[in-house]
Amino acid sequence: VTKAYPGKHSGPHTDSHGDSNSPYITIIIALNDNYGGGEMVFEKQSLTLKADAGSVLIYPCIEPYSHTPNLITSGSKISCIIFGFKE
Repeated sequence: VTKAYPGKHSGPHTDSHGDSNSPYITIIIALNDNYGGGEMVFEKQSLTLKADAGSVLIYPCIEPYSHTPNLITSGSKISCIIFGFKE
């Protein structure tokens, strides 16, 4: 479980480390939605998402699925993040 708060920023990235021990998919469960900002931006897919509480977002951990979480502007974003591996 992670908590993102105003000012916390991870920048554009993939969730893979580029080796055989890297995750294959990312699963994010939104535990709340009472915060400002925090949208997930998939620039190469021209997609911006803000999940409602209880929503699940699943995406590949590799290019071209790099993503950038927008800055939280108010409140705190709480998510459960699960990584899936091929083996």
